[in-house]
Amino acid sequence: MNPLLHCKHLHHTHYSALPAKRKGEFLIQPTDKLTVYLAALAVLLVMNLIAFFSMLIDKRCAQAHARRIPEKLLFLWALLLGAPGGTLAMYAFRHKTQHWYFKLFFPLLALLQIALLLWLNARLLLA
Repeated sequence: MNPLLHCKHLHHTHYSALPAKRKGEFLIQPTDKLTVYLAALAVLLVMNLIAFFSMLIDKRCAQAHARRIPEKLLFLWALLLGAPGGTLAMYAFRHKTQHWYFKLFFPLLALLQIALLLWLNARLLLA
């Protein structure tokens, strides 16, 4: 019987929601690793889509002489794990390719984020 589900007076009951961590035991259990991995992939996918479409929208706004997306915001999406999508959009739409800081930092951030993804892949799935 689960004491968390059947206790009427939780403030009088001492319980531990998580078992104590033993030496050498990972905080994330094997059954949770896939969930963490899929959540990380979902975050990466969403951030890359946001960065990709932000570059596309900014390109369209530039062509229409409309209000633009600030460069700081484009860099923010890239920093928040969207650099691969932003880099892909930058070269696919030929947008911001004349700015040295975009040409340097977007691909560099993309490489670092891909390396982070590979490290997480090894850490979560192969550990």
